Order: sequence, then C-alpha cells, then structure tokens
Amino acid sequence: MLKKLATTVLFGVMAVITFAQLEPEKKRKGRPDIPGTFMVEYGFNWFTRPPQDLNKGFWGSRTLNLYYQYDKQFGSSQWSVHSGIGFGLERYKLQSFVKRFSNDTIKVSTPTLHIDASGNTRFISSGAVLYGDTTRAATKSMFITNYVDVPIEFRFTANPNDPAKSFKAAIGGRFGVLLNAQTKLKYREDGEVKKLKDRQDFNLNQFRYGAYGRVGVGNVYLSFYYNFSDLFKAGKGPDGTATSNYTITLSLVSF
Repeated sequence: MLKKLATTVLFGVMAVITFAQLEPEKKRKGRPDIPGTFMVEYGFNWFTRPPQDLNKGFWGSRTLNLYYQYDKQFGSSQWSVHSGIGFGLERYKLQSFVKRFSNDTIKVSTPTLHIDASGNTRFISSGAVLYGDTTRAATKSMFITNYVDVPIEFRFTANPNDPAKSFKAAIGGRFGVLLNAQTKLKYREDGEVKKLKDRQDFNLNQFRYGAYGRVGVGNVYLSFYYNFSDLFKAGKGPDGTATSNYTITLSLVSF
C-alpha cells in the first residue's frame, strides 16, 4: 500500500511538472514555478519512556520524512503559514530489553515484538521466534512504523525578500495516520543470510499527534518533533508502559 501511495504522489508531481512545461510561457530563471515546497528530513528517534528498559541502536533508529507543503505568506510581513501532507517513515533497531521476575531480572539480546495469548504486545527473544531456542538470536532486529502525516506550521523569515539566505524559525503541529507496521529479523541459517518479516499493527495507536519546531538558514533546518500521543494503545504496549517518541532531524527544502 505504501508503494502504491508513493507511486501515486510521484506521478501526480510529474504530471504537474509536465503540464507546466507544455504551457507557452516565457523562460524563467532560478526557482521552478511550482506552488509549494518539498521537504526531505532525515534524523534519529528516541523513546520518552523505553518499555521494559529497551536498549535501541542509535544509528539504526532513524526517521525519513517526505513532505509536500503549500506556502502562504501573510501579506508582505515576515510571517507565513505552511500546510502539507506526506510520509513519516520510522525505524527502531532493537538491541536488548530486561525481562523481570519476582526475584530476578534477565537481559535479553536482539528482541522482537510479539502478541501474547492475552492480546498484549511484548518483547521476546528473537531466538524464540526463529529457532524456538532463547540461547540463540537474530543478528539484527528492526521495528518499523510508517505514517501518512499532515503537518502545519507558522514560520518567521527574517528577510522575506531574500528567503534563500535568511534566518527562519517555525513552530507547528503534526497529525498522522498509521499506514503499516512490521518487525524484521536478519539471521543466518545454513551459511545463508535470511530475513523474516512480520507485518501487523502490534497494538499501535492508529493515530498520532504532536508538535514540532525548527530553525535554520535558507533551505536547511534543524527540526525537533515530539509526539504527545502514546505509541501503543493504552495498556497494550510492552509491560504496559505508556511511551511516546521524539525525533531530531536535518531538514532540506527544495523548490
């Protein structure tokens, strides 16, 4: 479904560009005359309250946001509003978690997510899934969530007459709908590298909402996203933990 939506968006953009090229207009220099802007963001994720003392890998826990925004300036002022739509693609590299007993704790390496008999989401050993043996584990474990997001922000531009070189600051909100989620295990078997994917919602909230801010110069920003909504449904997440997430990204704007 994600590929179909991405393909639809891509063909829509190509159609707009093709139509614009066919119109009998005089040649323009500089920025293409396409309404709005495209934003590409790459960054890293953190949990606000890591469930079951989850330890995640920094480099593998990353975000890619692909947003189209329509820009509207308030007259000739330094303020503008930017509404948009796009995809928020998030990954978490799962390295270990702590399994608690009444009188002991055990650190489990390379876990994955699992729905237990009560219908609750839990972390378990990847070895239990792959081999039925907790003494072995996958070489890599990923948890993946993909959203369709609707961001809207109010932006200040110090010099609206030269936005390509001007200081900018923005604050906004984001609403998202879960597109799909999956876990992915990478392991070796009979000398061959294999992958096992499990696609389901894992009791994730179907909607997310939060706020963000960004500062930058020209078309480059440093952005901070914070989700107010819990990642999992109430009481259904790992160990019943109510956790959310936040993200820091480097943002690049085109057009």
